[in-house]
Amino acid sequence: MDCSHDITQNKILKKVKQQLKTYFPDIHFIINPISRIFTNNVVYKVTGIENGLCLSVKVYLNINNVKCRFDTERKFTNDYFREIHNLTNNFFISLCDNDIYGILIRKWIEGQSAMNILLNNPEQFMEKEAGKIVHLMMKVWNYKEKSEPYQFLLRGADSFNFQEHYIMVSIKKILNQCDHLLLKRKTVEKLVVELKKEVISVFRNYNLEDTSLTIINGDPSLYEFFFNEDKIIWIDWEYVRLGNKFIDIASFYYSVINNLWENEYLIEICLKVLVNELGIADKRLFGLFLLEKVITCDEITDCVEPIEKLQWGLDNSRQFLKEKI
Repeated sequence: MDCSHDITQNKILKKVKQQLKTYFPDIHFIINPISRIFTNNVVYKVTGIENGLCLSVKVYLNINNVKCRFDTERKFTNDYFREIHNLTNNFFISLCDNDIYGILIRKWIEGQSAMNILLNNPEQFMEKEAGKIVHLMMKVWNYKEKSEPYQFLLRGADSFNFQEHYIMVSIKKILNQCDHLLLKRKTVEKLVVELKKEVISVFRNYNLEDTSLTIINGDPSLYEFFFNEDKIIWIDWEYVRLGNKFIDIASFYYSVINNLWENEYLIEICLKVLVNELGIADKRLFGLFLLEKVITCDEITDCVEPIEKLQWGLDNSRQFLKEKI
């Protein structure tokens, strides 16, 4: 493993221990990382030796617009959407040092994650749980423009995204991602070149004024939904923003099919769930954001996924992009 990665992980762990000692001086903890340092944060499971107290500690690394992410998650976890995410007792600590901007401490969430349900019993997930998650996402999208959460996001919105239509911004970002992918993954060159043509076609032919802004989670995945008795707990709200609901739909869809990519039957069921619940009338826009998700995941995992899996994801995106408007 890369030494610099070890040093960074050790430095973060030391600072987590310092904060736990400050707020829980009489408890000794066992600390286990449950996520690697990919981009913006690290999550630890923390267990008290003396009393069995079990906590989740999320560390916000001091990079990539961290103040906005930290403040947004604090606002939407503590003040907004409580009837949607069912999160309680969230303790946010601002540090603002060179490595760590802040820490979120909450009680460890009991229950089964949606990802575990999918992997253990895909049919049950598709038949029962997937629709429940989709209905939760719909509650987020249904917040009106005059609502306090919407106005909060509108005040803090990136002015660049509003000066130039956010879908146009996404198209430019995706084309840039395709160029980077061509440099790293030569074996998918022909497919990526074809995808760029489809993306440009969306840019030239799409009526951007027909799209609308709504509140979106920004990055919903199956790891963020926990089924606890009669309720669903939805964690991670640092990327909530104004955008198009197809961003959430594509992210959720890819979170499912990324783990079932060799099972066409179950993938078809997943798509039917989304179509039945949401309509997905605009398949080209859906394909656009799905392509962005596929390439972003490949970037985050630093190309460790099989090339066949990436190729399948790219081809799946292309099928939607080729749909007629």
